[in-house]
Amino acid sequence: MVGEAKALLLPCPYYQVVFTIDHIFNPLVRRNEKLLYDLLFQTAARLLLAYGQTYLKGKIGFTIVLHTWGHFTWRRFGRLPQHSD
Repeated sequence: MVGEAKALLLPCPYYQVVFTIDHIFNPLVRRNEKLLYDLLFQTAARLLLAYGQTYLKGKIGFTIVLHTWGHFTWRRFGRLPQHSD
């Protein structure tokens, strides 16, 4: 099974980058979910694109996934932005 999955990978390095919001902001986020998650995704995307341009001298592709912890994991935000040029 792992071998089959590895066969699907492109021959390039893969990295995981994590952006977090401190738990102290949970009440604010719950009252303004769309706005704040949109801002988080937009900021993460801009940062990743700028990093690729500045340090890798090119455009990068990425997928952003919202992962929640705790009692609110049942909530479905339904937002999986992707970027690739």
